[in-house]
Amino acid sequence: MTQQYITRLGIAEDSEIVTRVARAIVKDSLVTARFGSDLFFISCEKLAGVSFYYALARELGVSVEGDALASIANHLMRNRPTLLVLDHLDEVWETPAVSWDKVNEVNGLLSRLANIPSLSLIVTCKKFENIWSVEWSNSGNMDPDSYEA
Repeated sequence: MTQQYITRLGIAEDSEIVTRVARAIVKDSLVTARFGSDLFFISCEKLAGVSFYYALARELGVSVEGDALASIANHLMRNRPTLLVLDHLDEVWETPAVSWDKVNEVNGLLSRLANIPSLSLIVTCKKFENIWSVEWSNSGNMDPDSYEA
């Protein structure tokens, strides 16, 4: 019997602990054994202020011909277990005020990615109030004193 792991984990906190937790997850030996070269950790801070889909495609090594979102989704639908970590995703739309066009762009991406069975997705950001397109696993509050990274 084949096990399928579908993970949608959102981690929200105002400190850098979210990045440390996400990095600890991707460095875990069980995680690296499961995902191998199909493990992507993307810092979204450097994607702010640019075309999000095209910048993300570039970070994933996806060549885009036409629809960038479709190219990203097709690349990730290879039926191989894949882990995508989008660190500080809120940086994409906070440039410096909330850009609702970017919020909608991010939600479009997340709703598309959430339907890929072989994709595990971890998102870190300060708040999830602008991400409504995905049902997240509840990580609860993270106490920096209770976790060693």
